[in-house]
Amino acid sequence: MNNLAALCHATGRYDEAERLYRRSLAVKEKLLGGEHLDVAMTLNNLAVLYKSRQKFEDAKRLYRRALAILESRLDRLTRNSRPVVKTTNVCNWK
Repeated sequence: MNNLAALCHATGRYDEAERLYRRSLAVKEKLLGGEHLDVAMTLNNLAVLYKSRQKFEDAKRLYRRALAILESRLDRLTRNSRPVVKTTNVCNWK
């Protein structure tokens, strides 16, 4: 659905693209939760659409939400990978 929305956006069918992005977002949030990376991707895509239609406040709100998800995931990823890095340093690979 997200890809179809992107196609509609690329071909100038903005209302249809917005409807599909919103529907895709609702499905992903329900199935994956509001903090999933796929949710962030769709938020970003919808923000790009809003920006192209000069709906700057709507775009900014969605960009910020997508960024918060990405930063949260990155923080968890780096927290979880630190022990691996320390372990690798201890092994002294040569």
